[in-house]
Amino acid sequence: MDLVEFKNSIGVISDGREIILTNFSWYCIYPMSLVFRTYLIFFSLLLTTGAAVAQKKYKIAGTIQDEKTKAKLSFANISIDGTSKGTTTDESGHFGIYLTKGYHVLSVTYVGFEKVEYQLRILGDTNITIGLKAKNKVLKEVEVVDVRKKEDQVVNVQSSAISMTKKEIEMVPTIAGENDIIKVVQLMPGVSKGIEGTGDFFVRGGDADQNLLLLDGATIYNTGHLFGFISIFNSSIIGEASILKGAFPSYYGGRLSSILDVRTQSALGDSTAVEGSIGLISSRLMIKTPLKKDKVGIMVSGRRTYIDQVIDVVSDELSLPYYFYDLNGRVDYKLNDKHQLYLSGYVGADILQFERVPENSENQEPFRSNNDILNHSQTLGWQYDFPKNGKMNTEVHHSVFKYNIVSSLVNERISARSGIEDLGVKWNLQLPLGQRNLLNTGISVINHRILPIEFLSDGLVSEFIPSSRSTSKNATEMAVFGELTRDFSSKLRLRLGYRQALNMAQGTLYPGFEPRIALRYAINDHSSLKWSYSRMTQVLHRVSSSSITLPVDLWYIITDDIKPQSSDQLTIGYAWNSVATGFSIESDIYYKFMRNLTEYEPGTSLLFNADFESSLLQGNGNSYGWEIMLRKRGEKLYGWVSYSLGWSTRQFEELNDGRAFFATYDRRHNAAIVLQYNLSKRLAVSSVWEFLSGSRFTPVIGQYAVVNPDNSGVEIMNVYSDRNAVKLSNSHRLDLMLIFKSKPEKRIQSEWRAGLYNVYNRATPIQTYVSLGADGSYEYIQPGLFGTLPFISYNFKF
Repeated sequence: MDLVEFKNSIGVISDGREIILTNFSWYCIYPMSLVFRTYLIFFSLLLTTGAAVAQKKYKIAGTIQDEKTKAKLSFANISIDGTSKGTTTDESGHFGIYLTKGYHVLSVTYVGFEKVEYQLRILGDTNITIGLKAKNKVLKEVEVVDVRKKEDQVVNVQSSAISMTKKEIEMVPTIAGENDIIKVVQLMPGVSKGIEGTGDFFVRGGDADQNLLLLDGATIYNTGHLFGFISIFNSSIIGEASILKGAFPSYYGGRLSSILDVRTQSALGDSTAVEGSIGLISSRLMIKTPLKKDKVGIMVSGRRTYIDQVIDVVSDELSLPYYFYDLNGRVDYKLNDKHQLYLSGYVGADILQFERVPENSENQEPFRSNNDILNHSQTLGWQYDFPKNGKMNTEVHHSVFKYNIVSSLVNERISARSGIEDLGVKWNLQLPLGQRNLLNTGISVINHRILPIEFLSDGLVSEFIPSSRSTSKNATEMAVFGELTRDFSSKLRLRLGYRQALNMAQGTLYPGFEPRIALRYAINDHSSLKWSYSRMTQVLHRVSSSSITLPVDLWYIITDDIKPQSSDQLTIGYAWNSVATGFSIESDIYYKFMRNLTEYEPGTSLLFNADFESSLLQGNGNSYGWEIMLRKRGEKLYGWVSYSLGWSTRQFEELNDGRAFFATYDRRHNAAIVLQYNLSKRLAVSSVWEFLSGSRFTPVIGQYAVVNPDNSGVEIMNVYSDRNAVKLSNSHRLDLMLIFKSKPEKRIQSEWRAGLYNVYNRATPIQTYVSLGADGSYEYIQPGLFGTLPFISYNFKF
């Protein structure tokens, strides 16, 4: 065992050897004003107990990482002097622990890596980096990280949050065999889907536009290709992903229901890595390579559907004039152990170019229709690690979503376009204050520029559908946030936060008061109780006239008449985890009250109407329910079982005679069983069984006849029930997938995936229409969308 002596030093330890030690000055590392230093000292004195004892201890802070790839090891276990005293690294691989002056034995363990042990002589505060050596080419690293995260869920004050690993994303059978993080989210408790196969999801009774989707901090407004049936998130580039449904930290804001935070993987490393997939409708390829070993790395990934090209080759009569593509890129530059920069970017598009000559037409001019949907985002990030285990992150992000639809025939032409563009910056500082407190504070500013709708028409069609333009609108979201996490004892932890939002649009200022509080009480080492309250505000609204996410959905901002949405949510949770068995349980009871929700008057046309604001309505809603999730992690069996019981209602003065009614996607019961069983080292089977209560609609319950205004006849008028009074039939579905892997010793690792989507061919109802039955009576028909669909894909990496 090596002896490493520290005294006011920064150290890097790799393979049991001390590499570098340099002295540092407090004021060099924390360049801040006198006022801010005074502010921190005041809070430290106010909140740190046992000052006399603390003066005799020194802080050991640092990072645990893979010695070869330099990847940070989240939730690695650190023990002191062979006892239970110790800590774990956080999601960024950082840790901090206080030790008394003198000799101590520090041990670091991480499954799949060799254990390291050092005898330390502590003479002062120290910041170190420790490199662990992999035992071999570890294939279960993601699984190990996830187990540590579950331990952290018991200890952490955060509740209503679920982390998703790359393994969990890839183990779920989906349409056409495309790995899809959105489909995984839809299988989580508290989350229900919209139309079968699409990318919309509804969290704890909220609407689809109340979910904030982030890619490296940049907002993504349109998450799906092929009208939402395939996600834009390429699984090859995903490093971390998590969804928060409640107990929101003050770091997040801008939406009422959930935050889906997707982070791309770092491009740093010491060797080139290639990963790809060939499927039925698309293929993808990712290349990651170092430009300078462990200092500069670049990652590029692409995906494209090619079914349009296949049909053109195999048939002269058929054509499919549609395709989509995704391109992702990232560059990482590690200046030194404290500074790291990264630049990530995404661009994706759906292209539909249709051309056809009408039959029996004297004019051979073809009918043309072009439908282009574009997404792109960029993020420039800078992370600075303080020697005292503090962190500072700055991100500048930009994102665009727009669509353009153009149809023409001879001299007739119609076009529609809409779009939203964001430019923002976010600064975040995390500082430990003594042994028991962590301060997290920052500033966020986002400017939204929106073109709600522009509709142009030429020729005779303009007489029936005149051109209509809406002016561009701007909104700015500003927020100052801060929270303090305090350990009162080993059992009681409190997180007290506050977010002051200042939302401005069209000259109108709407301040948003957003308090946050979370409390955790540890029952024992394996279980804890949690309670939280959070208020959220939202300035953007998505106005949709369809149950399916279509390009004609519009994003709109607050005005003098359209107020910001807001919500208050209470949760009570329970978390339990057993590392020995691999089982864990998370359960929450929640209640959420929502104000200024947006609907539109029935019959409102969004595509041909730039003045739709006058048709928008605002009202309130509430939702409440219970959800539970049981997870299992093991070498043989891996997966989860989830169940949700929930109610969600709305109330608008102008709708349903002012009476409360159920939300469209008020699904009473949601359940899912997701399992993967490894039959051998090379063969595995994966399955998903899902049950959903039907969504709701407003049926016709009667008819009556009235005389026409000109007395020329009679018209049949429908009588409707209360709004959303009837639900569609319940649905359930089974998907299966067989995975056959190559031999582990091969340089190129590959696997075949083949399976069936909707094994027993039970289609999920997507809509209703009235049909005349054989006995002369009317009945509702509920057509489904997908029957049994086979899929096969080939994946490889080296």
